[in-house]
Amino acid sequence: MSDRDRLRLDNLTSADLDQLDENDHPAGEKYPCRLGVFCDTCVTTFEGDFIVTDTMTKAERLAVVRDHVRAELGWQCDRSGDYCPEHKAQNDACPGTGEYGHGLTGTTVHVGCCPASR
Repeated sequence: MSDRDRLRLDNLTSADLDQLDENDHPAGEKYPCRLGVFCDTCVTTFEGDFIVTDTMTKAERLAVVRDHVRAELGWQCDRSGDYCPEHKAQNDACPGTGEYGHGLTGTTVHVGCCPASR
């Protein structure tokens, strides 16, 4: 039996049911959510509770936790992957740094400067 059928048994009117249907759609409500990210090299994991909305996509939620670990814990999270402080690029002079992330330039030679050189 569906929820709608159960509510009909409780003598709710059609207008009541329509109102309930309207309330079932995402409205940007905020709520706490446990999010995590792991290092692509050593599988070190960070998990934390963050405030998200019911309209956020999976990618937007992942961006929330990635922004946090970059700013607060010194992680490298870019198009090349997610790396804990121990495994991120060893210096910002990596020739792959920038739009394509560390190591994704394709023709750049890396010598111990980033995950692409390991």
